[in-house]
Amino acid sequence: MDMSYDKFSVGTIYLRHNSALNIIAKDNAKVFIFTYDNCILNIKCSDSAIVYVYNHGGSINYDINENILVRYGND
Repeated sequence: MDMSYDKFSVGTIYLRHNSALNIIAKDNAKVFIFTYDNCILNIKCSDSAIVYVYNHGGSINYDINENILVRYGND
């Protein structure tokens, strides 16, 4: 599944089980993502968008970008 956030959108996503998601964040969007179990998450972030990922399981793929913050476990 593909989801995109742009302009000044804000979103919270809970991703779990064996689901897969492609996120595109651009402009001034803010996205909060909580991952669990065996999920797969792919992130593309550009402009001033910020993506916060709280990883409790699963696989996360992203390009190194100062606007993507990944926290693992109970950080």
